[in-house]
Amino acid sequence: MSALQRAIAAKARQEEEDDKRAARWRAAHQAIADGTFKTREIRIPVVLNPDGPVSSPEDLQRITGADSLPEVLETTLTTTDRSKEEEPVRTVTKARICHVNYDEREKLEEKFEVEYMTGKYAVIFRERKRYAMVVKSLKNGGGGNGATGDKGAADDRHGQENQKETS
Repeated sequence: MSALQRAIAAKARQEEEDDKRAARWRAAHQAIADGTFKTREIRIPVVLNPDGPVSSPEDLQRITGADSLPEVLETTLTTTDRSKEEEPVRTVTKARICHVNYDEREKLEEKFEVEYMTGKYAVIFRERKRYAMVVKSLKNGGGGNGATGDKGAADDRHGQENQKETS
């Protein structure tokens, strides 16, 4: 095959790829116009903290009003303490996370003090480092009942259930 023939074949392949790409864009534009275009929902990892207000997927479901129980994933949590002036100290521990969508994230932010793990904390998810959300505490004036996800209220309910069992 001569150089000219190879160049003609390469140009034909490029035109074919360009045609396919253009067809995909036209289909996407049509789907948007029709209202049938589907995007992947972005999910935010939330660290389940046994000592915090969100210690289980049930807590997360109750607080966010999710239709189904979120899946729990076991992962690795890395923390970096940059308060020292010398080399940062890194620790690695096991963690449990669940994912929430943007609406569920907003419900958490309305009721709780949250910290995004940007720089200090990260989780390893599908072999990639991702920043996650940690629910720290109930916001002041956020209520104090089980509907808000107040850990104290949940503990009181568990205490009452335990008391009934021993009676």
